[in-house]
Amino acid sequence: MHRKRSVMPAGCPCPCIRTRRLLVSICLAAVWFCFGESGHSQTNAGGQKPARTRRLQIASNSGPPGSIIVLPVYFTPLAGEHLSRIQLSVTYSTPSLKFLKLEPAAAAAKSGIEVTGAAKAGKNEKGIESTIVTIIASSKASSSQGIPQGLLGSLRLRIGEKARPATIVLHAKASGEMLESNAPVEISVSDAHIEIAWVDAPPSVSCFFFSH
Repeated sequence: MHRKRSVMPAGCPCPCIRTRRLLVSICLAAVWFCFGESGHSQTNAGGQKPARTRRLQIASNSGPPGSIIVLPVYFTPLAGEHLSRIQLSVTYSTPSLKFLKLEPAAAAAKSGIEVTGAAKAGKNEKGIESTIVTIIASSKASSSQGIPQGLLGSLRLRIGEKARPATIVLHAKASGEMLESNAPVEISVSDAHIEIAWVDAPPSVSCFFFSH
């Protein structure tokens, strides 16, 4: 008795291609959700609910040893609120990651916002030797609008050539000052993660997700 052999129709993608297409779709959907959510919080006139908390979002990313990782930093204020200054501290405890620079966003510069970044050696809350990156965004004294919603800049970090596969946690803290009164305010921010991938790992789709 002969069994019928199943033949894959012409043009039908193999399972690995279908899997990759699915991963790409998930990545695009995640990025659209993150940007879309932040954008909707600003369009109050369209019936959308305004943001309930002011927050900073730092992207998470991944890469192999020796690569440069870019982490965008995005700010969402409360509706009708104006901040004159934002300070973000990012701390990580590994020699496998080196801070290169902070690239200010062109849109922030056009709005009269100065964004700077610097790194120094120090110790975290547990007394472990760490690198502390401080990012400061400030509006000009003549500005009456404060720091607007949008991309403030991007962190550029290099993974060491001899780094071993691991997930590095970037612990984040943020605070701000009101434009009118200089009163201090809290800003919500979540930790970011950098995954160091194996050099000879099987091909995969890579994308970044904003931490909420």
